[in-house]
Amino acid sequence: NIIVESLEDAGADILFAAGNCGAECPDPRCQRVTNRPIYGANSHPSVLSIAGVTVNKERVGYSSQGPGHLDSQKPDLCAYTHFVGSGVYRADSGTSAACPVAAGVVASIRTKYPPSVLSPAELRQLLRRTAEDLGVAGFDYDHGFGLIDVPAILNALERLDIPELQIGEAVSGHLKQTGDSSLYRVRVGTSLSLELDGQDGVDFDLYVRKALQPTISEFDYRGYTSLPDEKISIRPSEPGEYFVMVRSYRGAGDFSLKASVESILNV
Repeated sequence: NIIVESLEDAGADILFAAGNCGAECPDPRCQRVTNRPIYGANSHPSVLSIAGVTVNKERVGYSSQGPGHLDSQKPDLCAYTHFVGSGVYRADSGTSAACPVAAGVVASIRTKYPPSVLSPAELRQLLRRTAEDLGVAGFDYDHGFGLIDVPAILNALERLDIPELQIGEAVSGHLKQTGDSSLYRVRVGTSLSLELDGQDGVDFDLYVRKALQPTISEFDYRGYTSLPDEKISIRPSEPGEYFVMVRSYRGAGDFSLKASVESILNV
């Protein structure tokens, strides 16, 4: 526990193979112990425990099943295993082959999002949240939260690059020319009010869309008068994340944007 926690404090992402003591086809070294075989470091809450699936997204019978000893919600994720050999090296298998697949994804993420931007705990939560659900809906002891899903991870990471509007605080921006736009995101509760203040002589518009980036043809709400200022009042059917686009219909210049809501989600 001390070693794992010290590694995380240093910004390390820790992944372990779930093990090969699955009930259907355990490795002989498991000595027929298949009940709660995920223990030690690979059951630690700060560790990603990786189970194995085939390229058909079917769990391999030897992949160890939860619950874990230190954290009951184990394994965390699945990754592909049982790779055909290249002719130079033999085919690889086991959760020891699945774990490097997941580790490679994590390493790729870290080339752009270091721990100072995305902490190890935040990254673990992101990987679990974006995983492709397999087996029983939601978490299960065979697949964890599901198969590591690179496209879903990339989509989620793109949102990190979009500035978040802080409730009650105005942000400033600049549109360089007609057709230029700036994008923001905001988490809202029961109501949302957006106020755009542009320079005199320009025509700036507002577009708002829930969960997805708006365009001039795809939006849930918009403010598009011929004035530089716009205001949108929204009462959403349910809380969630909204994307807000400020776009120049005509002209260039500075603007300020302010979001106000009656209640906001805890994040």
